[in-house]
Amino acid sequence: KIAHKRANDGHFFVEAADFDNEVLQNLEADEIIKYDSNAVGYFITHDIYEEWALHKIIEKNFIKSKDYKKIFDAIGSSLPIRRAFRNWLSEKLFINKDEVKSLIEGTTIDDEIESYWKDEIYISVLLSDYAGIFFQLFEGKLLEDKQKLLMRFIFLLRIACKEIDEDFLDLLGIRKTAGIALKTLFTKPKGSGWNCVIDFIHKHRNDFGLQNINIILPLLDDWNKKNKDGETTKKASQIALFYYEEIAKNDGIGYGYRDETKNQIIRSVLNGSFEIKEELTNIFNEVVFKKETDHSSKHYELIQTILSSATDSFEITKNLPEQVISLADLFWFQIPDKTNWRSGGRMGVEQYFCLPEHHLEYYPASAFQTPIFQLLRFAPKQAIDFILSFTNKTVECYSKSELKNEIEEIEVFINEKEIIKQYISNRLWNMYRGTQVSTYLLESIHMALEKWLLEYAKTAPQEKLENLCSYLIKKSISASITAIVTSAVLAQPSKLFNIAKILFQTKELFLYDTSRMMLDQTAKSHFSIGYGFNYQRKIYQDERITTCDDKHRKMSLEHLAVNYQFFRSEEESEQEAEKRQEILWKILDKYYEQLPSKSKQTESDKTWRLYLARMDRRKMNLTTEEKNGQVLIKFNTEIDPELKKYSEESIKRSSDEMKYTSLNLWSNYRFERNEDKYKQYQQYEKNPQLVITETKEIIEGLKNRKDENFSLSNQSIPAYTCSVLIRDFFDKLNSEEKEFCKEVIINF
Repeated sequence: KIAHKRANDGHFFVEAADFDNEVLQNLEADEIIKYDSNAVGYFITHDIYEEWALHKIIEKNFIKSKDYKKIFDAIGSSLPIRRAFRNWLSEKLFINKDEVKSLIEGTTIDDEIESYWKDEIYISVLLSDYAGIFFQLFEGKLLEDKQKLLMRFIFLLRIACKEIDEDFLDLLGIRKTAGIALKTLFTKPKGSGWNCVIDFIHKHRNDFGLQNINIILPLLDDWNKKNKDGETTKKASQIALFYYEEIAKNDGIGYGYRDETKNQIIRSVLNGSFEIKEELTNIFNEVVFKKETDHSSKHYELIQTILSSATDSFEITKNLPEQVISLADLFWFQIPDKTNWRSGGRMGVEQYFCLPEHHLEYYPASAFQTPIFQLLRFAPKQAIDFILSFTNKTVECYSKSELKNEIEEIEVFINEKEIIKQYISNRLWNMYRGTQVSTYLLESIHMALEKWLLEYAKTAPQEKLENLCSYLIKKSISASITAIVTSAVLAQPSKLFNIAKILFQTKELFLYDTSRMMLDQTAKSHFSIGYGFNYQRKIYQDERITTCDDKHRKMSLEHLAVNYQFFRSEEESEQEAEKRQEILWKILDKYYEQLPSKSKQTESDKTWRLYLARMDRRKMNLTTEEKNGQVLIKFNTEIDPELKKYSEESIKRSSDEMKYTSLNLWSNYRFERNEDKYKQYQQYEKNPQLVITETKEIIEGLKNRKDENFSLSNQSIPAYTCSVLIRDFFDKLNSEEKEFCKEVIINF
């Protein structure tokens, strides 16, 4: 009685004036209830006692009467009673479903029973094994009135037939109790009702057509997100594919459909791709055969999702990698109409690499922007061959385009008998880092390859890793691939000396990699532009920013050559280290032999002599110095007086190029809000107008000077200075200065 009264009244404390005192005393003695003198009432000490009591009330009324409406009227309709009824019914369905079969069936067809009682019964049924029997018995009723009851079932499944997804929480490293406190509750479908409803819709999909699509699709999406295979997944995917094909019969899934409807159809199809490989393969083969790449083609939205969404394309990339590669090759490569190359509507450099004018957007460039990284994980051989083939033909276009004058051709010495040629430029060498103007698509592809290769290099056996790196170099006509191999060598020098030996024999690689290292010093600031403004881009920006912390970014091939001569790992023997020295010295001696006489040497030759001097241990004196408890090793290079003079003059000339280094550092530190660092530059902190003046000088220099080094060192500075001025010094700028900064940012 206390439990029933408490449930109906909704009060924690219950007045028991009419109750048997002896019974109350016994219950209190057993610590089932307790009296509170301040509230002048009893309360139940534990939820389990209340649930047990309500269970008894329901059971008693169920046994006493076969008039189900009277049962519901007798027990009341409070939320605790309804919750207890659902638990009671679920228990009955588990132990002996025949006992409550008539209750379920009678309530379903009785229009006088309130809908909330029907919902409690439906939820219990959907969570139980009785669901299959129910759907057989009430197939006709489920089809009535535009499937009204079926739509109600879908609603109940999505709100009441789910459980916390502990597997996903484990993946995130979150305990279940902590997961409950999260703002976003990670759940997964629960109960056989999901299987029955999806099976029922699948059976009648031709009769339903597109009716109730906006209610059914979220159900399919919920299921396929958490279940990638199995019979129910197959049917859910076939339903989604049915919707897709019905819509495709007209104009396809384009602008006529809400974004969420379109996304749910495509997502459900792709998440269930394991179960509908044959159907999807037929679609993809049709697209490739007919070359249907136009925006208006019926399958464009599906292909766009596969080639651009890192999350939605995961399953399809795993299940049908070769088909994804075929689609990428078709959609990503297009020889442009040369008559339109100079049209005013063209922007960017895509056209010079034979990328389509209306190419898919991959901004900001990231290893996660395309399916390539997942392809490398699931089908590495096919993915690598595609990357090489695709890069080769795009760079071939680049070599014949209006930008061909910025390219040079180099020789790479694989061994004494095998020499290959590759195209190289700053644009190509820095493509995998995204620090020079290129196409976001090619950058993303290269970033994915580098990320995968660095991860593979950590655990791969030395011989396999060497063979792979050698294969990448030999099969590429683009130094952009060799740059990625160089990154792996810098990260794993002990494993990859035999590959480093190949790289060391091409002097241009030293020069380009030094430039790459310098650009890497400001890469984190570059990747942080616009950070936080668009949550959808955060995953890509985070991935790029994280790469800046890799230790080998601070090194170049020049440093690596020096390290091989002075240091060895614990696993390497002294004999092995000496052998490496001999190989390196042989390479350096060959470079010395190739130098023209001093009278004929150009500035380029003298610069290369400085490189050689800095790399050759035989021309160094080592001194040690103790500082802050540490022993510092200093390499003192022996340089000819004539070369030393040239070096000093070069430094003097370069000081003009590096005149704005302080401004560059201040703007980057300010942009990153690194207070300890930017406060060191008080000349800019106290005088924003000095920042404006020097920024204008840089812009003028970029316009008028034909000095590539000046451009490389300073081209990004105006964007950063103006960004921090607008953000942090807006009140200290006059209207003209504000307008100037806005213009710089817009044009960056």
